[in-house]
Amino acid sequence: PRRHAGQRGQRQRHLGRLKPAYTSRVGRISAVLGPRIFDPAEVRFAGYSKFLTARKLAAAGLPAAPTRSATSMADVAAAVAEWGLTVVKPSFGLRAMDVERVTDPADPAAVQLVERLLGSYGALLCTPYYPTEFGEFRITVAGEAHPIDMLKLPAYGSWRVKTLEGASFERLDTPPELAELALRATR
Repeated sequence: PRRHAGQRGQRQRHLGRLKPAYTSRVGRISAVLGPRIFDPAEVRFAGYSKFLTARKLAAAGLPAAPTRSATSMADVAAAVAEWGLTVVKPSFGLRAMDVERVTDPADPAAVQLVERLLGSYGALLCTPYYPTEFGEFRITVAGEAHPIDMLKLPAYGSWRVKTLEGASFERLDTPPELAELALRATR
């Protein structure tokens, strides 16, 4: 199967198709301001890439979901054959926009959904679906501290932990091993 690793040209094409005006503007600002900008363009883009994040976590020996790229419905079907319920999403994005689950790659609705996403992004990330019904942790790291830790809970009957779709969150007394894992992940 094709993996996302080693597809630098695909990643760059994907980035450019997502928000070309934004990427161009951030690149120009970064070039003009140099060290005065908090996050230079290359740092900002690397931090937004779900593919690069998963790759860096795995290379550092940290837990990372298996990830593969998809540039066709056949690629998504291969992911579903390997993992069962599969999440497809763009490598760059926020607020879980265009993050979807695929159960049956032969379902016409799934085919239409994946074709629409591929038309928008060119390439998608596929990962196994890990149940979120009991919530997911969000640990925010700043330097050596983790000042904002929470458990995000999906709305009743939903798998998404998006507050814009009714999810809630609560402060979390972070277990030390989870805090250490979060700190390691930022290094």
